[in-house]
Amino acid sequence: MTGAASQACFVDTPEDFCAVILASTVGARLFPLTSIQTPKHLLPMAGVPILLRLLRVIQASSFASCVVVVAPDDVATIPLLQEQANVTQLAAQPHPVWNIAPPDADPNGTISSAMKLTVFRLTEDCPGSVEALRQVETAALVDRASHMVVLPADLVVLGLEETLPHLVHTHRQALLQATLEVERVEPACTILLADVGEQDEHGLPLKESAKQKKGGLAREEEEIEYVALSYESEKDNSPRVVWKQPKIDVEEDRDMTGATPKLVLPKPRLRQGCITRVRTDWSDLHVYVFAPWVRRLITSRTGLVSLQEDLLPLLISRQFQGVVETFGSKADKDILDEVLKLNTKTENTLTESNLLDGSTNTEIHRLSTPRQSETAAPEGKRYSVLARVVQSSALRAHSVASYLYASKEVSSRAVQDPTVTNTDPCLFVPNGTSHKPKYQSVFLPDVQMGDKVTLKSCVVGRRCQIGTKCRLNNVVLMDDVVIGENTILQNSIVSRHSVIGENCNLNDCQVGPNQMIAPMTKEKGETFLEA
Repeated sequence: MTGAASQACFVDTPEDFCAVILASTVGARLFPLTSIQTPKHLLPMAGVPILLRLLRVIQASSFASCVVVVAPDDVATIPLLQEQANVTQLAAQPHPVWNIAPPDADPNGTISSAMKLTVFRLTEDCPGSVEALRQVETAALVDRASHMVVLPADLVVLGLEETLPHLVHTHRQALLQATLEVERVEPACTILLADVGEQDEHGLPLKESAKQKKGGLAREEEEIEYVALSYESEKDNSPRVVWKQPKIDVEEDRDMTGATPKLVLPKPRLRQGCITRVRTDWSDLHVYVFAPWVRRLITSRTGLVSLQEDLLPLLISRQFQGVVETFGSKADKDILDEVLKLNTKTENTLTESNLLDGSTNTEIHRLSTPRQSETAAPEGKRYSVLARVVQSSALRAHSVASYLYASKEVSSRAVQDPTVTNTDPCLFVPNGTSHKPKYQSVFLPDVQMGDKVTLKSCVVGRRCQIGTKCRLNNVVLMDDVVIGENTILQNSIVSRHSVIGENCNLNDCQVGPNQMIAPMTKEKGETFLEA
């Protein structure tokens, strides 16, 4: 990615957009790789902690500020940021606040300015993601008029141009377009979806079980959803989300009635003249842009717990009824009056510098000048929930399988063009890292390797030692790992400071930190826990 290309696609995101990273869970699905000392967002991805990689992507997307939300008992995130991020402390209390300077190795100026970073420690364990955002709102860390971009800390971005800048652009353009409409249906939320559909050699859709056999990433059953998107035209790149429900809820007879499960799409959500598509291969990346009034909804409706299970279904179902109905009959009238006026107040802050190329001067003038009818929002004002669909440019490393797959994708793309590791914020690697096209692998500094070693699609951590005649395929070795002679590893992850004995054969295994695997061990699908 060249500097010129990236600058053409980037969207200026001043204080009217703020990033919030939810990094408050350890990552149970990544056990035994994770712990309180090493939560999932600090696991290395090609030698760089996932959180640091994500922060660089956010900074390269021109965000001026970012909030990282950590657990009450988190002991590792702040020390790591102080040690490895190029930060200057602005404040220590009540929350650590830093400036993250642009990276030194960025000759094309992809990241040109500093970003303010606030680390917010939750006061107590949260039952869900909405409660975490509620605590952020209570602490007043984000300007009340800002749109909030919420991201999971395990997000791995492989292509910057298609993800955060264009997600923000989709949301912003919908805001601007609404000012030209009589009814002014503004976006309350814009969701980032990944198209994970794959086809076989005959053009037929691949089942999840077949994806893994072909070297892809298979989703678990509970991750699959039916998603219905409504397009105004074939060229519409910001469709409306009219329905979203887990596949299990649709296809299982939970009430034990014996009736055949059916997919039921409410007829009022089908818009005349629009194209509605229903698919199960749009994957929710848990990246959302929320309008300011939705943030007010979070603090007002304390019964909301989960973004995916509570807030999003509420917004999707009530978007055709209005803001008042979304808050409910028990909402305070003063809060509703404030919310209904909030959008009008913030719209006029959007200026010509906020737009990508393509808007005419006439349009900009019309968008920045409110009409007389805009001075008061209509009662029960309707809104929309939009989606931005990307193609294989982002995924979540929230399970062992997805972490291994993400590591392979980052390393393989870095090997294909090592020069991008100095300029592409998605693929950068530590200084001293070597790329081995022969092995399609990435080697971090100070690796020792014996003779007749065969590797393919591997990430080898710092100071690792690999014995003679070893064979490694699709393996992640974290720092200070020792592999004995004549050992075979496939589709496996070995945590730091672990030792694998000679003549071992491990397939689809996870080795926790500080493990000693006896020589001649042969296992498949095994988890080796920390003693």
